[in-house]
Amino acid sequence: PFSGTLTGSIPEVQSAATTLKANGEIHAEVFGGRVRVSKMENENPFSSLAAIRLDAALANIELEQLSKTFAFGRISGILEGTVADLIITDGQPAQFGADLHSVDRGVEQRISVEALNKITVLSSGQSAGRLYSGLAGLFDSFRYSKLGFKAILRNDRLVLRGVETRGDQEYLVVGSLLPPTVNIVSHTQTIGFSELLRRLERIQADSPKVQ
Repeated sequence: PFSGTLTGSIPEVQSAATTLKANGEIHAEVFGGRVRVSKMENENPFSSLAAIRLDAALANIELEQLSKTFAFGRISGILEGTVADLIITDGQPAQFGADLHSVDRGVEQRISVEALNKITVLSSGQSAGRLYSGLAGLFDSFRYSKLGFKAILRNDRLVLRGVETRGDQEYLVVGSLLPPTVNIVSHTQTIGFSELLRRLERIQADSPKVQ
């Protein structure tokens, strides 16, 4: 279930050829933060090939609420970023550029073993459950200093970059200076978006291996 407040103002809608353009913004207060949606366009609105294009900006999103809602394990901290040139066709993203990352606002930044394993499945296609199950015997969560990713989707080809680059490694999670801490490196920098969706389905289907 979702909870929050949705408001907006669309004072004008323009029609040009086969595209409807809305001048205005929609604001949503969700997960303790705000989402601003702008530059909304609807291409071929009365066709079976209709596509929606928009930009979105996220601010002060509470990761604990977000991860709990989507049963992704427990992640605490604050998330911000942008999603630009998002095109949705047939209910699925066909194009976007995203930059989503944690910001240090003085709140606790921790990630659970379950969330670590699910991020590993998304980034590599392989479960790290055995490794993290062993760690779970010592700790149930780890501190991090940075968390996030940059991604570009074009024609079912997703290029995934980490929140930090070291040499040829892309870090999706960067550990903190204080223990217990952990890093996650992305092992898949280019992937078919359809394959990423299959990995998401796998995560949703699998029951948690560790608590």
